Amino acid sequence: MSDSRQALEQSFQIAVAHHRAGHFAEPEELYRQILAIEPRHGDTLQQLALIALHHGYLDEAEGLLRRAIAGSPRNAEFHNTLGFICQRQGRLEEAAECFRTAIRRRPGYAEAMSNLATVLADLRRLTEAVEWARRAATIKPVHPLLDNLGNMLGRLGLPGEAAEAYRACVRNAPQAWRTWSNLLFVMHHLPEVTPGELFALHAQVGREISGGLSAYREHPNRRDPDRRLRVGYVSADFRMTSVSYFTLPILRGHDRTAVEVYCYSDAGEPDAVTERIRAAADAWRSISGLQDEAVADQVREDGIDILVDLAGHTNNRLAVFARRPAPVQVTYLGYPDTTGLPAMDYRLTDSLADPPGEADSRATETLVRLDPCAWCYAPLGDTPEVAARRNGTITFGSFNDLTKVSAPALGAWARILRATPGARLLLKAAALREASVRDRLARLFQTHGIEPARLELQGFLPDARAHLALYGEMDVALDTFPYNGTTTTCDSLWMGVPVVSLAGRTHVARVGVSLLNAVGLGELVASDVEHYVRLAVELAADRGRLAALRAELRERMRRSPLMDAAGFCRRLEAAYREMWHSWCSRARL
Repeated sequence: MSDSRQALEQSFQIAVAHHRAGHFAEPEELYRQILAIEPRHGDTLQQLALIALHHGYLDEAEGLLRRAIAGSPRNAEFHNTLGFICQRQGRLEEAAECFRTAIRRRPGYAEAMSNLATVLADLRRLTEAVEWARRAATIKPVHPLLDNLGNMLGRLGLPGEAAEAYRACVRNAPQAWRTWSNLLFVMHHLPEVTPGELFALHAQVGREISGGLSAYREHPNRRDPDRRLRVGYVSADFRMTSVSYFTLPILRGHDRTAVEVYCYSDAGEPDAVTERIRAAADAWRSISGLQDEAVADQVREDGIDILVDLAGHTNNRLAVFARRPAPVQVTYLGYPDTTGLPAMDYRLTDSLADPPGEADSRATETLVRLDPCAWCYAPLGDTPEVAARRNGTITFGSFNDLTKVSAPALGAWARILRATPGARLLLKAAALREASVRDRLARLFQTHGIEPARLELQGFLPDARAHLALYGEMDVALDTFPYNGTTTTCDSLWMGVPVVSLAGRTHVARVGVSLLNAVGLGELVASDVEHYVRLAVELAADRGRLAALRAELRERMRRSPLMDAAGFCRRLEAAYREMWHSWCSRARL
């Protein structure tokens, strides 16, 4: 190798090292110096494209990659990176073809297979996505590929298999705490997992996340217990997701004389709902793509008094909270359990979802109960009117994600159908778009004596009004267990359809208890499976009551604590004020 070529390679390796360490300005300059010498240096073009991608310059990133591919059309890695850029731009079919090209160029390219699986899942081709994810993890059973396999299996409605993939992943990479978070979330769907097991693992993972991270020792916030508070909300769900049904009324309902609202948005693909949420905030910070340390620094610089996590162990920023950038830290809404994080001070709930006593012993945070209900619901956008049922056939239904349809729940639903001659079951979930998923579900019901003709299996509906209008085909909604519905329960009630729920021991299995009591339907909460089946069958047989509920439920909801945004926000602000008083008192000691 010539001296000049050797110097070029050394410069390139130095730049790559800086880039991987998260320092972008230094390598960018080195890369450009290399290109000045060798304008078609493909690896340098790719690295510059990744820097452009990191800063959000997608068009520039694509142009750089296409220059690299023009010089080395058989380079599989270039096609894989171009696929990732197309994916970020929302051009999913093009992204899939790029990943397929990468695989053709390099058979056995596991990373490209895993990337292809993710895009296919976004295209709602879930069965094919799982096949590619399995191939990738078989060829290369390492952390990111096993984690992605777990994600794909979860989306297909197979929580048990997803949990096994995540377990294999953390055995392979025990420090991969985001995979631990994925495992914790999916374990809530498994009936065999005990509350004690869940709590122990949450506490372990919380300690792992915090290990090695330096928390801010002092907070310069002014220690006036009665001044206006600066409250920051952190979420990746500031967009059209189920969480927004509950966050938007809070952000809009806050008393601005008591609270100044900051939103830290990790929503990678903002939409029209993002803009509505942004308009409801006093200050907006986009944190998508930022390192956790940089986000923590921003929170501290903004002088946030109370920082609120809206994700828990879902798509989260718990490592920001582990650094304790705010004096008071709270978790709420987006996750049905403790975070296990030592730096998280409080978790918001209510006395029905988390009855005092045992629930307190299963949380590393102090539980603060916003009685009578911990949720404040508001439909997003225009919704159809409640239509009177015309079809005489009794229809039970559930629009929950298939991951929540446990074996015990499916067995109970089959018993309800057997006890209600002629009745049918309407299920709607994204995974049901797949013929193989519909066939699998139909076979499961057949083992319980239910013929496929009694099932109506509906896939994803992109139009929100069409989704809500489908409740017009339902008489009685059946809540899932042990993982209850939340938005689906509220949507059902809003569309005039009563919900039968089963009360369990943990928060995730008691959301239905809180929501139904909030609208005065506590009598539809069952104490065990036998009771659950009996309640559903008896309600379906009472046509007069069903008609009356259909006519009155929407107005009943409007008058209930579940939609009293002003009342909820005053209770929430009172809780924040008490937390703040407590910190001010401790700070003086």
